[in-house]
Amino acid sequence: MASPPHDLPQLDGSVFLMDGGLETTLTFLEGVELPFFAAFPLLLDTAGRRRLESYFEPFIRTALERKVGFVLDTPTWRSNTDWGAKLEYSMEQLVDVNRRAVAWAIDLKGKFASPTTRIVINGVVGPRGDGYRVDAKMTAEEAHTYHNPQIEAFHDAGAEMVSAITMNYVEEAIGIVKAAQAN
Repeated sequence: MASPPHDLPQLDGSVFLMDGGLETTLTFLEGVELPFFAAFPLLLDTAGRRRLESYFEPFIRTALERKVGFVLDTPTWRSNTDWGAKLEYSMEQLVDVNRRAVAWAIDLKGKFASPTTRIVINGVVGPRGDGYRVDAKMTAEEAHTYHNPQIEAFHDAGAEMVSAITMNYVEEAIGIVKAAQAN
């Protein structure tokens, strides 16, 4: 039996802000080296977590000033099996880092959320391959199987929603939706 849906405050018509492109900002504006454009390894040490927090804080403070909500993305766009393997992460390590990403976001939410600035934790799923061109295509069923461990880790850790970012063909996006619905 599926668990009851989260109360998603952004569904009531309220305004919610988001950040402006984590990996792009860190790499091109702040000079941070992100192998394979992956921000998730920053979660593994204090300096990296602080770097992530410093990136998100101005966006959250803007939401606080304007008394609007904020959708807080996990830094997990590249924390799937294929990208993880390129960075020498096992499946178990990826599941752990995806859970840590949600825990980190929940902690940050706790520091800033207020009655006028509701923060929603969003588990970010990136494409299996390149986000800007199709390399090898999966069927919707293959994409469901492929992305399910990451989405399951988000769910188990308490993420309130999931977003698929830079999907460039419909079957992968459908598979992600099916995995999210299954969790």
